[in-house]
Amino acid sequence: MHHTPVGKRPVKTHILTVCRKPRLLRRGQPARQRPDQGGVGHRQVQELAIAAATDIDAYYAALVSVPCTNTTLLVMSVNGKGVVIGPEALREGTARAAAKGGNKLDKRLSAGEKNSRKRMATLGTVYDAEPAKRDADDIIADPDPDRPADAERDVRARRTGPKARSKWLCGSVEDTAAEVVAQVFDQAEHRDPEHARTWVMLVDGAPHQIDLVNAEARRRGVTVHIVIDIIHGLEYLWTAAHALHPGDGKTAEAWVARAGRTVLSGNSAQTAAAIRHAAPENGIAEGKNKGIDDAVALPLPETSSGLVTQHAGTREGGRRVGRFGVCRGGRFRPDR
Repeated sequence: MHHTPVGKRPVKTHILTVCRKPRLLRRGQPARQRPDQGGVGHRQVQELAIAAATDIDAYYAALVSVPCTNTTLLVMSVNGKGVVIGPEALREGTARAAAKGGNKLDKRLSAGEKNSRKRMATLGTVYDAEPAKRDADDIIADPDPDRPADAERDVRARRTGPKARSKWLCGSVEDTAAEVVAQVFDQAEHRDPEHARTWVMLVDGAPHQIDLVNAEARRRGVTVHIVIDIIHGLEYLWTAAHALHPGDGKTAEAWVARAGRTVLSGNSAQTAAAIRHAAPENGIAEGKNKGIDDAVALPLPETSSGLVTQHAGTREGGRRVGRFGVCRGGRFRPDR
């Protein structure tokens, strides 16, 4: 195998190239074949990944962020990812569930069942971004073209979200989620030791994540604006839409667009009320459809300014300071 000289190609790009056909790798066949070189086998790819990973901590330890003003947002994010792992490395609770077994079906999992083969890895990031105000029209297109035109809305182009810079990353399959959250806060305090900037935490809405963020923020005495990923919120709305409009994808799609725009405008109570009202009209009794119940219970913003019910850190006169945002790939939508 001819190795690419150092500096000619990023290691990350090289590993992604040789890993682009994972099914071939699992069968032990070459994933990358050119006339001038041999194939890269599964074991070689593993060794490449391990060799590249040894430099990650040192790289981010040496990262020097660009100086910022106090108006620059300090953005954090944490997320979990299940990794299939050997039985000897499972966390204690997962190992007990795996030993217990007892799945209902032999060939597949029933609804709500887990195969107890994964260990949760937690990933964290911190970066700087300038605020960039957007509204519902910038995120979700109006599904009702016959609605009376809004001149200002129709003439302006969609505004783009803020751009991440000086991004710092961490992650571990060994450390607990709480330990990774603490590492993220350590990096944030390194950038803003006086807590003079606005701190934003992007999460997918998982209660456990929010609890960990709340606890860490209280411990450090810092106010954190919690932003819930709108993409995850829309998934709950889609589940409710399919329950309300089974077999009618176009109607469900338009319903989700309207509901999503209402939520982004800070009127989630209106969306929840509409779901509760529509359920019995469609023959769905209260508490009998999980998709409906989950959509109604989702922690969405409750005021016209887009504030959510989550608050981390010092309470300022009881004010709720979290925000619901549009977040994907390092982008989010602060309301101001």
